Amino acid sequence: MNIMRSVMRHFGVPLAEDKTQGPASCLVFLGIEIDTQARLCRLPPDKVQGMLEAVRAAVSNAVISLKQLQSLLGLLNFACRVIPMGRVFNRRLERQLSGRSNPKSKITLGSELLADLVVWEQFLTRFNGIRVWRTPPMSSQLLHLFTDAAGSHGYGAYFQGEWSAEPWPESWAPAGLTRNLTLLELFPVVLAVELWGGKLSNGTVVFWTDNISVVFAINNLSATSAKVITLLRHLVLRCLDLNIQFQARHVPGVDNVVADALSRFEWATFRKLAPTAAAVGLRCPDFLWQLVLPG
Repeated sequence: MNIMRSVMRHFGVPLAEDKTQGPASCLVFLGIEIDTQARLCRLPPDKVQGMLEAVRAAVSNAVISLKQLQSLLGLLNFACRVIPMGRVFNRRLERQLSGRSNPKSKITLGSELLADLVVWEQFLTRFNGIRVWRTPPMSSQLLHLFTDAAGSHGYGAYFQGEWSAEPWPESWAPAGLTRNLTLLELFPVVLAVELWGGKLSNGTVVFWTDNISVVFAINNLSATSAKVITLLRHLVLRCLDLNIQFQARHVPGVDNVVADALSRFEWATFRKLAPTAAAVGLRCPDFLWQLVLPG
């Protein structure tokens, strides 16, 4: 720091003393407080509150000006410096800027845009502005986290000896949901985060799945099915709460034998593959079923 100050003085470059800091284990950079000893980043509380108020105003009005949208995106993109996964919920908003130049032009927020903003609202309502640094990425294999689904049976999810396996609700077949393989394969992934997310917090998880459509949906947080989008939004919201960064990777079905046995209720095979697993499985929370098909 002293050498840099000397060089700046030599060339006549002015320094803003109020912004010159360090070396230190905790300093503010571009409005974010970075603490290397506590291994966390902090957003100013007033910024978090300002974001929440701006999001709520947009949700309640449903029609905003171009200038208001630009201001809102500026706040949310600032938050994404600490929570980068939130950028997925800015994509559709950013597309509304294309081809517009009049700051007073009005933009109607459709159902998809409002749904993205509602996720932001739900997250910011309970976000304290602090983010703990994540651990390096860990694959499902290293975590012993496996999920699978069988359209004619149900789902299976396994994590370090604990497991959950249940048949699809009877109402799903008439609604055509058991033919939506992406939905079925994604469901146990979301369930796994719901059941065991506390043990995955502050980490980066690579979900393994034998369905390439689920890999695309998770990695791009996009899908053509409205039901799949609903599950993805819930997955992202829970991972934001738990500070989990995630991605997906395709693996052949032959390498997913534990979850495959669970999803088909092949108990003898499952016990042979996982002899130390819990005697009783965990139940799927009712609200997850309702999330897919309210009734």
